[in-house]
Amino acid sequence: MKNFARNHSLGVVIMAALLFLAIAPFSHCRTSAPPRDNAFGALIYQDNPNQYLMVQVRSGKIFTRGKRIYTNLSVAPTNTYGLFNQSVTFCGDQSDMFDGKNGVLVLTYSKVMHETDCYDLYRVDTVGGTQ
Repeated sequence: MKNFARNHSLGVVIMAALLFLAIAPFSHCRTSAPPRDNAFGALIYQDNPNQYLMVQVRSGKIFTRGKRIYTNLSVAPTNTYGLFNQSVTFCGDQSDMFDGKNGVLVLTYSKVMHETDCYDLYRVDTVGGTQ
């Protein structure tokens, strides 16, 4: 019985080694970025790095945490029910981007959070072309 168990476990080890050797050529990875597929050799993305939010601003406040400044907005996105409320936090004091703008606004900001707690706000546009 001991010889059967020893031979059986040896067979399992041999099968695992063969399986590893069969899979190894297909499981490669690289440590550098692939070459760019464009004439410039520059990074040109194929997906939109921005996100857009069409809203009416309900309230906003500037606050600090440590040495960092944030702008937090409470907004009502369009095409949602009247009591729906969403909070968005932007990096830095962005109050000047909202000066003279009211009504429905389109906020353009980064899709990825900056430093895990705020978004980079790129622009604020009014709907209908009036400021």
